[in-house]
Amino acid sequence: MRLTETTFDNFRCFKDYKIRYGMQTTIFIGKNGTGKSSILSGIRRGLSFMFARPKTYKKNLATSNNAKVQSFNKLEANFDPISRSYNYPIENRFNAFFNGQAIKWSLVKNNINGGLITTRYSEAMNSVLKLYNDDLKSELPVLAVITDSFPHQLANFGSRVKKTLGQDILPRDLGYYGWDERTNCTELWLNRLYKVSNFEKDLKDEIDELEQQITLYKARINDKDHNETNKVRQWEEKIEDLTKNLSYLRKDERLTNFSKEREFIHKKLLDFTEPLSKEYDFINRELELFRIAVNRPDKKNYTLEFSFKDGRVIAFETLPMGYKRIFSIILDIAYRSYILNENVESIGIVLIDEIELHLHPTFQQEILQRLKRTFPNIQFIITTHSPLIISNFKADKDNILIKLEHDGNDYFNEELENVYGLDYSTNLSEIMEVAPRSSTIDKFINAHLFLYRKGKLEEANELLSKLKDYVGGTLPELLQQEIDEQKKHNK
Repeated sequence: MRLTETTFDNFRCFKDYKIRYGMQTTIFIGKNGTGKSSILSGIRRGLSFMFARPKTYKKNLATSNNAKVQSFNKLEANFDPISRSYNYPIENRFNAFFNGQAIKWSLVKNNINGGLITTRYSEAMNSVLKLYNDDLKSELPVLAVITDSFPHQLANFGSRVKKTLGQDILPRDLGYYGWDERTNCTELWLNRLYKVSNFEKDLKDEIDELEQQITLYKARINDKDHNETNKVRQWEEKIEDLTKNLSYLRKDERLTNFSKEREFIHKKLLDFTEPLSKEYDFINRELELFRIAVNRPDKKNYTLEFSFKDGRVIAFETLPMGYKRIFSIILDIAYRSYILNENVESIGIVLIDEIELHLHPTFQQEILQRLKRTFPNIQFIITTHSPLIISNFKADKDNILIKLEHDGNDYFNEELENVYGLDYSTNLSEIMEVAPRSSTIDKFINAHLFLYRKGKLEEANELLSKLKDYVGGTLPELLQQEIDEQKKHNK
């Protein structure tokens, strides 16, 4: 599934608001209050049409999860400050591609106490559910929402989903569990990974034990002395029994299935941490992993252990917060993808709010490129306040950078030209509309330099003293060097 266009009518701050999306990536930038969160919320609600439960289909996509069609609450209609009333109807319209075909649908609520008009999204819903019911192995789109609270707020899992998670074969629609919640499912996916990893390990250990016993009995037969001849038949029978058990264990499909599942998740985590460039593999090398393993520090608890190529070994629970958020995102997308489509590189839509949260600037430069490389068929729709994100983003027809603005109650957006390669200061000042540093400091420096050039050294030094007091008593060395350089150039 790929989202191509949305129009929000009377939804939150938007009266009639159209957005076009890149088929691969869309980045929203804008000051607080320009509508970034409202757009993501509108998309999240719009995609929920897939989880209707019509009686006309034997199978739906909301059997093993908590997903449902999301309506609008009473305060989400556009508010008119003059009439002091909420504007209805709310109508959010969506255009997308699904299974190679263009589909359209709307979420419409006519009045404050009404529900959604189901006929406005039924055709699109039928496109999805008919494909699924006609072929239960048909590819399903990954959907995920990564909020600014991810991964701090953990989901409260009920006994039903925990029981489902313990099954050997998971129902496909479990891949949509909690997909649109502010809480996260990291704990759910970790517990699943613990289960498959431990089963795989225990079964391999049992196979090794049987093989060792068979080898031992064969050695006894080969090394028997004349006093042990009467025991040979007994040992041969033991070997026969052990061989039957060994054959049974080797045919256990769970070993193959669980190994495939674990390897898929591990590979996604490992692939994400590989350097983006072989030529510049020294950049962010500390992120690179060479091994991931499930460990059991005590009898009750498990952990996912990350072994980095620089020698560090860190349990998931004690990862630095930036790493923890990154790996939680990868784990979430990867597990949803595997449950829905197994080893297929899944298509789908992932929304990420404030992608740069907790990340050092060097990781902000690369996070989006790494995500796109790891999940090449996913459409990412993200928000950011970071000039580092957009300076490393190549905009084209499939990758769009959109600036959100408003003038009072009028909200609008603008597709920006490619800003890839612009220096961060330019992006900060020209695109983000932020002064590179405090305007007060700039005023002190400019006034000091003006007086210095005019030969009024006493007044100039007085302003320099005031600047020192303003920044805490001593000028930072780099700032002093900048002032000195400007003096040299203006002599």
